[in-house]
Amino acid sequence: MQNQDEWLEYDEIGAAKYIRNSLPEELQKNVDNEHIYTIIDLIYDFYDETGILEGDDNEEIEIDVEELVNYIFQKREQLKFNHLSISEVELIVIGELNYCDSIGL
Repeated sequence: MQNQDEWLEYDEIGAAKYIRNSLPEELQKNVDNEHIYTIIDLIYDFYDETGILEGDDNEEIEIDVEELVNYIFQKREQLKFNHLSISEVELIVIGELNYCDSIGL
């Protein structure tokens, strides 16, 4: 886990661009930046609810991608992006996780 100063390096705009560029062209057409920002927010809501970011700064974080994707997929209908399939949500989540890896988080 990173310390608080390192978390400040996360750039939501940069993350959205990274995620968008990682998506297949067809999905890029079906997802706007607001969808991506909402999914990023839901990812961090999931982290807060599960306590995944709490603990030892030197401890490796284990993220259950399937559980995370299911959490977001369940919330998608009430947030008005229910046109996305679970596999499309998963691609966006994986893009966000890869973004974090790319900046050392």
